[in-house]
Amino acid sequence: MSTQTSLTAPKGARLLHIYNIPPQAEAHVVKLAIAKAYNAAVLEYRRQRNAEQPLISVEVILHEQKDSSGRLQRKGSLLVPDYGYIFQKYVETHPVQVVFYPDWNDRTQTAAETLSFSWDRSHRVNPYKANNLLAMPWHSPALEKEHKERLDKLRHQCSVSEISFGFDHFYWNERQRKVVHRFCVEWCYKFGSTHSQAHLEFHDSINTIEIMYGNAQEYERSFIKLRYENIKFITVKNLTLIFTLYTPPILEQGPINHDQDRQRRRLPGLDPQHERVMTFCPRKLRVTLYGQDILNQFQSMAKGVVGLPFLSPNPIIDTDDGLSNIFQVGRRKTMIKPADYLEWTGDMKMLEFNQKKLSKFPFHLAFQIAALLHNGLLNPIDVRTFCDIIDARIKSSDHSTNEIADLVAHFAEHIPTWTLDTLKKTTLEKRFQMFEEKFWGTRGNFANTLRPGWFWGYRVTITPTIMKLEGRSHEQSNGVIRRYSYASDRFLRVNFTDEERLQMRWDRDVNGEIFVEERIGGFLKRGLDIAGRHYEFLGYSSSGLREHSMWFVHPFYDHDKNLQNAETIRRYILDVKLQTSDDSKAEFKLVRQPAKFGARLAQAFSTTEPAIELQADEIERRNDIKVQTPTNSDSEFPVTATAFTDGYGCMSLQVAEEIWRALNPGTEPLPEPAPAVYQVRIGGAKGVLGIDPLLPGRRIVLHKSMVKFESTDYGLHIANRFDHPLSLFLNRPLIAILEHQGISIEWFIRLLTDAQVQMDRTLLAINTKAADFLAGRHLGRAFGFPQLINNLFKCQITRVKLEEYPHPIYDFFLRCLDVAKAHVDRELKYKARIPVPSGLSLVGVADVHLELEEGEVYICTHRTEERPKYFPDKAGYVYITRSPSIQPGDVQKFKAMHPPPGSLYASHPIVNAVVFSCKGKRPPASMLGGGDLDGDLFQIIPESDDFKMEIDEPGDYPTVKPKELDKPCTIEDIGNFVVNYINSDKMGLVSIQHLIIADQSQSGLQDPKCMKLAELHSKAVDFAKSGVPVSFSELPKRYFPFNPDFQHKETQLDDQTNYYESNKALGVLYRKIKVDELPQRDEDSQSAQFPVKEHPIWQELMELCKSHVTLEAIEQERNLVLKTFYEYSRKLSSIKQIYTIGRKPLTEAEVYMGTILQSSSQTKRRDEMCAKLGDATAYLVEQVKWEFQGYSNDPVSLWLVRSFCGWHYSLETSTHQDGAGKDVKEWKEAICSFGLLSLRSTFEALDVIGKRRPDPRRKRSSD
Repeated sequence: MSTQTSLTAPKGARLLHIYNIPPQAEAHVVKLAIAKAYNAAVLEYRRQRNAEQPLISVEVILHEQKDSSGRLQRKGSLLVPDYGYIFQKYVETHPVQVVFYPDWNDRTQTAAETLSFSWDRSHRVNPYKANNLLAMPWHSPALEKEHKERLDKLRHQCSVSEISFGFDHFYWNERQRKVVHRFCVEWCYKFGSTHSQAHLEFHDSINTIEIMYGNAQEYERSFIKLRYENIKFITVKNLTLIFTLYTPPILEQGPINHDQDRQRRRLPGLDPQHERVMTFCPRKLRVTLYGQDILNQFQSMAKGVVGLPFLSPNPIIDTDDGLSNIFQVGRRKTMIKPADYLEWTGDMKMLEFNQKKLSKFPFHLAFQIAALLHNGLLNPIDVRTFCDIIDARIKSSDHSTNEIADLVAHFAEHIPTWTLDTLKKTTLEKRFQMFEEKFWGTRGNFANTLRPGWFWGYRVTITPTIMKLEGRSHEQSNGVIRRYSYASDRFLRVNFTDEERLQMRWDRDVNGEIFVEERIGGFLKRGLDIAGRHYEFLGYSSSGLREHSMWFVHPFYDHDKNLQNAETIRRYILDVKLQTSDDSKAEFKLVRQPAKFGARLAQAFSTTEPAIELQADEIERRNDIKVQTPTNSDSEFPVTATAFTDGYGCMSLQVAEEIWRALNPGTEPLPEPAPAVYQVRIGGAKGVLGIDPLLPGRRIVLHKSMVKFESTDYGLHIANRFDHPLSLFLNRPLIAILEHQGISIEWFIRLLTDAQVQMDRTLLAINTKAADFLAGRHLGRAFGFPQLINNLFKCQITRVKLEEYPHPIYDFFLRCLDVAKAHVDRELKYKARIPVPSGLSLVGVADVHLELEEGEVYICTHRTEERPKYFPDKAGYVYITRSPSIQPGDVQKFKAMHPPPGSLYASHPIVNAVVFSCKGKRPPASMLGGGDLDGDLFQIIPESDDFKMEIDEPGDYPTVKPKELDKPCTIEDIGNFVVNYINSDKMGLVSIQHLIIADQSQSGLQDPKCMKLAELHSKAVDFAKSGVPVSFSELPKRYFPFNPDFQHKETQLDDQTNYYESNKALGVLYRKIKVDELPQRDEDSQSAQFPVKEHPIWQELMELCKSHVTLEAIEQERNLVLKTFYEYSRKLSSIKQIYTIGRKPLTEAEVYMGTILQSSSQTKRRDEMCAKLGDATAYLVEQVKWEFQGYSNDPVSLWLVRSFCGWHYSLETSTHQDGAGKDVKEWKEAICSFGLLSLRSTFEALDVIGKRRPDPRRKRSSD
């Protein structure tokens, strides 16, 4: 299909000659005078017709005289994109005058000349230029002048004499009897000869300081890039700049200027020694300049123009840094002392550290110590000292190595709080001793019991220069981990990211593919060494591949004394053999297709919950229900799907109940509603199971499409449960499709306005609407915030009552609502995530009983405390789609039926799912963006008077032929595919390009370029299974190089000249939403200025609890509750540090609400981190509740007393002082969320006592 389409210039576009340009005039003055006159003419013309539009840009081309005087030539040219005739008539009566200085040296005298214009009829107007000018926003030529002046101020190069990397070290000086500082140099490069030169310069277009060095006579150089935002501060000492960085610098090698044929290469280090140094010392860079005048020039640029942060030198830490004097080394002068080359990161030193220090500790402890070094918390000298400290503690302490590992992990979180005063007054051993005493004194008794299906995991994040170690943390397990649960610590999750923990990206002049092959491919092929263990690449899950997250394993012996390594585990997962069945051809091809082979392995690594074990005779195989007369049945790679039951199977009512009981152990009665549909994994099969009341006893049915490979593992694992209907939210691609199909902009605006009004109203009240609003957006879910609001509403607690008793917890409550509003506003503005109250999102299933006719569906919902009901209330038409949707035919119209009496669906409805017909010419799911029934969610909107549209033919989604080798693939081939995937994953880029071209084109989504992009999107979706990537050369180009305004990034104030105002729905909606800064609330407010007993919540609770709670009982549980709080505060502090995507930790309110407000250029990465944040906080909340609840044979009143005690103490004071009279930091930073958690737990205990909810408490292991 051709991707070219004709583009015509507007009728009013004209190319004009400009005459009488004053040679002495400044270019921006001439351009501004013409632009003002042109827009004045256009505005006057529009005003006569009551039409309002933004100002229009014009192109003014001026030429300087050839005598190098800088004066302008008398003649130029002007391109006006429209209204050319109107402009010419206007200037006849409104002359365009240009003011200038006749003598450039005399700014007191001015003159003016009038420009004249004539129409150049000999040249056609370039239609692309004309449309570009109409699309781009008008900006004053004065801004162009300011931009040029800024670049002119930053044009200077600064000559560099020396570059060094190292680390700060504070140590006890016995002779001076005090702690002193030294900067230890690990790598240094000196310059001075013609063959070795270095320069520092500013590249403002990419917000970067670039240090370039190498042989002046060669074309290639080495580069050190420092992003402005990654510079924490700069200190100047003598002629040396000391850069302290947030993240490691970017290292490159290649041509000086941009060269399409010879791109730069990204590097992990500038040379082998530097690569080792960067692993441990990447954030401290010293650059020595050649003279004072050069230093002054740098400071003028860095401070005066860019505004980078500078820190004055501190005499305390500059006493022994090699910068006070110039030392003679041979024939050269240098700022570096010979003794400064300590090489603590050299191969021999690190080998000695690993063999003599780390190897003496068990892995769980060695990992925590290694993390101190790899994460930059302790330098290479201090970490050796720390090993000796820990070794002594193990010998003298009664605590286990597991407990000491926990101590070290919390000590690591404490290190970033050290101040310069702390470092100069105390030694490392003293600092650790002080922390240790406090830790053991306040350590709680948190149970380390894990929820079923979870395990303690370790993670490593590998960036272009460093490795970061994280863990031990609880993670949801998979089938492989559960099989080897006794060796779960031998498995390692490895993430590949850039230095900011985002997906890797490169500047346009950098060839990142070679770097990925060498850096990431090297780890996949050779493995990695961590804390004395060697890990091998094992595999990945489907979601892990998208996140560039892989599983590695360290070999171990199983219970039968057999060695298990990556190869034996893979062989167990997928032992592909040539079979004599009809599938032998498919199996033979599978072993030659790395992408598909990896995808089959990925099934075993999907995160799931264990449910029940089945027997072989309880699993029935059936052929899929297929289209009876498919048009492409003979094709190996059909254009459209043919199986109505693709990915769908059935389960008996008994199996459904057993699964629900397994997922809710010890809970009686079982929660309602029970799911009728589960997404499952069972051996080599995957997909969805829905209830079938005709299946007897304990039985499931797997259709052929569900079975990906044979397996004797009959354990049923749950990937997802569908126990409630999901709300429907619009997104940008869906809005573009609906608008293209005829839905008016007013419909979208009304939904947006209703959403904003609802948010403002509900967040001002404490009622069920506010609770539902938060619950629908999963805000505060882990802490039970929506349920807490419902509890307060039932107790008639209002905001008016709370405002009468100001308290830090109430301020925190308001901050949480502020966070909720900011989160929702951002989702509305940058994602167009607008709720559709009448719509639903449901999983799809197949009508295996063949009741429905072609084009019909059943939709039944079942909410808590409601009866099942069919949707909509009366049978009628609905529009259904799925995400991702990209072309108009991805939205189809169906007739939603209500089952007649006697129907199986009337007596046993498949609730919270949409049932598709198994009749017709094509499976309905495949018509909706090429979907299937293995767990896809479908979005449903009922037809109404203001929501009707024409439907296009559904798109074809042909299966891409997988890339096939001429030999059986090995793990190295799968590793090569992973590298190729990371280099070629362009699904997001295709989607963005599709939206932009649809906005720019008059044909919208029907533009040939958009249709081509829809094909490429389908190809990109299949890439993870086919191994066939989308190349840049396949992507159609935009019609003009500007972005619609709804593509604005949230991370920075982008250059406004790169955007235009879109007049389509997405642009209109984007401009209607304003994201405000969080209100400033007093976070330092002190304790309540009123007796706690007067607080309305305290009074209401005491009334409810009076028969169970007394002040004496509260005092008896005080110590346990306080220890629980301190343990909670430590773990909360960890969560703030681990799940941030910026340089600052998350706030308490962000953690409580389960969202991250920090801006990101990769919002998908933030969404993934939010999901992980939710899992971590849910487990922390669970641990606190376990401490409060006790066990099932304890009195429920004890749970109530402990919970009330937590609420009481958090209400009583917002600060707490230690023995020295200093405020305890943990108290202030965790007490508010702990108080609300305790309050929610109090209400839960009351509900159990009142028999309003089942008792969730655990049984003792001995019971």
